[in-house]
Amino acid sequence: MSSIFVCVIILLLLLFLSNVKGVNKFGKFIAVLLSVSVVAYMFLYVFTVKRFALPDMPDTDVYLSVYDNGDSEKMEKGYLLLSEISRDFGLSCATFFTYINAICLFVLLYVFSKTFSPYNIIAPFLILMSFFGVFYYGIITRASMAMTTETLALYILYGRDLRRHTLQKYVAFYALTTIAVFFHNTAAVFYIIPLFINIDFKPYILYSALGVSVVFPFLSVVEKIAVFGVSLFSRFSRLGDKMIGYIESLRSDDVIHISLLFYVFMGVLFVYMKSQLTLTDVQKRFYNVMVNLYVVGVLFVALFCVFPNGERLAYLFLIYDSFILTYIFLYYKKVNILYRYIALALIVCINVLSLFIKVPAMLEY
Repeated sequence: MSSIFVCVIILLLLLFLSNVKGVNKFGKFIAVLLSVSVVAYMFLYVFTVKRFALPDMPDTDVYLSVYDNGDSEKMEKGYLLLSEISRDFGLSCATFFTYINAICLFVLLYVFSKTFSPYNIIAPFLILMSFFGVFYYGIITRASMAMTTETLALYILYGRDLRRHTLQKYVAFYALTTIAVFFHNTAAVFYIIPLFINIDFKPYILYSALGVSVVFPFLSVVEKIAVFGVSLFSRFSRLGDKMIGYIESLRSDDVIHISLLFYVFMGVLFVYMKSQLTLTDVQKRFYNVMVNLYVVGVLFVALFCVFPNGERLAYLFLIYDSFILTYIFLYYKKVNILYRYIALALIVCINVLSLFIKVPAMLEY
């Protein structure tokens, strides 16, 4: 049985036990400690040792080759610099990845504990690990580094006290975003995020954006974008050839369209919940930012899902459902905690199933 599936089941049980009536703070502490241990096992063993024991795992051979041979046109300079330093210290690629994932785990642990309190970090870890976390930390290491850095940047800018050091927050956000770009170029989209992501859009605007995303794949919009892309990227050499290769490999995938419908459904739920949760002003702002990011991610899925690896850009935004669903799980008091737990468990199971359908090789993890 897949280690990923077992870990997710254990996290679900720990989440249930930590929310049963009568559990005191010590019991919750033990549940949190065990959940962190399970996630650490995934980060430091499943995503490194087991990954390199499975040569057919997507992208693993590329990372191994780049680490052993040095410079590569396919990798960003920040990642290459860190891997070069690691090689100079005589570390293996698996050991290097273990250290990277340990740092990422620490950052996520910090952000989740600050956002939801140390006693409420099981839910966000569980949701993250059920799909997007496994996908990033188990396959695309550079993207996981960028995503973790960007999560910290978003927390600093939007997840803390409303009144403290606004200018310093923006400086920190853009500094961290620049670091993230050196890990994965797609993080550059976050440079423009502060221009609109904090706006409290009317629900009908967000619903309209989600409705438009459903229509996109069935129109000729993507093909027109592809034609424009070929003409644009043909002017460049290395990058142009790579992008044209993606464009000329357009695909139609029913699984992707089903995933899009699921993302749209979740987006509608998240928008509706904006008016249903009892949150502080800081929590309201952070929840609003996360919902806006998720809607952007859904639009990106609709626009780029037909390109090979096109969903990866969208995943940089969709991963924030780990924050949104945790807010709903903790603060939607109109529904009994047991029903909230069942709904969350169902979503997690759908995420795991989606992961194994899209990346069957991960069943070997």
